[in-house]
Amino acid sequence: MGTTIQAKQKWTLENYDQIKLSVPKELAKNFKKECIESNTPMAQVLKQAMLEYCGLKKSKINRAPKMPQVNTRQKRRKAIAFALEIVDDVKNSEIAYLEAIPANLRNSSRYEDAEACVAELEEAAQALERAYT
Repeated sequence: MGTTIQAKQKWTLENYDQIKLSVPKELAKNFKKECIESNTPMAQVLKQAMLEYCGLKKSKINRAPKMPQVNTRQKRRKAIAFALEIVDDVKNSEIAYLEAIPANLRNSSRYEDAEACVAELEEAAQALERAYT
């Protein structure tokens, strides 16, 4: 697993730059609060602003969906259904990633990790389904 982490770190260093930003404390506090309340990663907001500023992309920020409140059995079932949708979306994304791995890498740890992830997501979905059936 160490080599996978090292490979990801190497790729990140080659393909990304870090930008340090200093802002007034009150602005930082308000920004963090808004991001937490909207369930939006701070980096996503900043990246979007940079893309729009550079004229590269204009689209609204994808906020993570909020879980419904779960204080009754019916609401808990809705929350389970909601969680199942999210797990299914992640699983489908992982399957697409798995299928995009070239044939010559099908015996690699990258492929095996993706397969394991799909299997674990399927298990998670089955566990959620059993929770309220």
